[in-house]
Amino acid sequence: GRLDHLLNANVRLGCSEENNFTEGSYQLEFGDTLFFYTDGLIENQNSLGQMWGPGNLIRYLKRNHRLSIQEIIDTLVQEITDFHGDHPLEDDTTIVGCQVVQPFPAKEEVMR
Repeated sequence: GRLDHLLNANVRLGCSEENNFTEGSYQLEFGDTLFFYTDGLIENQNSLGQMWGPGNLIRYLKRNHRLSIQEIIDTLVQEITDFHGDHPLEDDTTIVGCQVVQPFPAKEEVMR
């Protein structure tokens, strides 16, 4: 049920060949979910001009973190579609997710 926000403070991928990116690592555990998205997801607006926003995404992920990644994405797409209704999307939206569904082998098992 814990949510860690790994903010990408770099520029967009593919903008320039000279971009420098910060490298980091994060230890994943059995049951962890990774969820990546572009700004079009949280900047999605309804017909009243209200943005869906990062707060709604955080609440959604906390409420649905026990679902499979496919269910998380499918129900999120439905929630976003319901939110914007007939209002056209103004930005592209990309969602990528994955889950650790089996425990990682112990280091000694990998070494065999």
